[in-house]
Formats: sequence, C-alpha cells, structure tokens
Amino acid sequence: MPKTKKKTRRKTSVSPAHKDGRPPFRPTDDDRQHVETLAGFGLRREEICLLVRHPKTGAPITEKTLRRHFAHELAVGAPKMGAKVADSLVKRALDMSHPQGATCAIWYSKCRMGWKERVAVDVDVKSGVLIPPASMTPDEWIAAAALRAAKAKEPGSDSE
Repeated sequence: MPKTKKKTRRKTSVSPAHKDGRPPFRPTDDDRQHVETLAGFGLRREEICLLVRHPKTGAPITEKTLRRHFAHELAVGAPKMGAKVADSLVKRALDMSHPQGATCAIWYSKCRMGWKERVAVDVDVKSGVLIPPASMTPDEWIAAAALRAAKAKEPGSDSE
C-alpha cells in the first residue's frame, strides 16, 4: 500500500497580533465615514493614510491597510461628494429667490448642458467691415471685444 501524505488543516482565523507584535487594525464606523469624506475631497491615498491613525499605536495606517479595510469607501467617496455638490447646485439654480440662483443656473447650463455665450457678428464681405449687433453701439461692441480679449489672456481663463 502506498503511503499517503497526511493532510493538515491551515488555520484561517485571524491572529490576535501581527508577527511583529503590533495589534491588528479594526476600523470603526467613524473611520469609514472619515475615509469616505477625505476621498470625496480628492485627497490622495498617502494623504488619507496620514490622517487615519491606528487607535492602539497612534501611528498612521499604511496604504496596504487603507486598501484592505477601506476599499469601498475609497471607491464611493468621490461619486458621493459629486452627487452632493450637484444636488446643492441644482437646488440653488432652481431657486431664483436665492442670491446666487441665477449664477448657479448659468454655470450649470454652461458646464453640464454645453451652453455658451455667443455674440452675433456680421461682416460685410466686400468691405471687410464688422457690423456690431443691433443691441449694441459700435463703441460698446468694441469695448466688449477688448474685455473678452483681455480675459482670454488671463491665466486660468476659458478661451476658445
């Protein structure tokens, strides 16, 4: 009869401490909420690690610990924050009694709906002369064009 190896069972329970004697990290509900909020603010993982402390050692957690215990919070933090901001923006945009309601509505329509402000300009093809819109005098139209040109040169301005 051939000899068979005796099968041994591997322990699957979590040990009370790491090999180096550190106590294991166990996140609380407050820790989970904190990590989700920080991820929603757009902090990098290494920054989040510095702000989450091991309750028994007082040391910041490692990125491996962050990924292991907070994968869900890291994944949903930014989308949840974006949804909250969008909800607040839309509520203000729809409430024209709010002091910034019109500004929110304009911003939303430009950024989310692709709307743009355009100035209608006609050109006399034969002479090459620009004809300003009927609602503006030539001086107003030139001043507005100069202002747009100056804004386009500012750092961070949206230029087409």
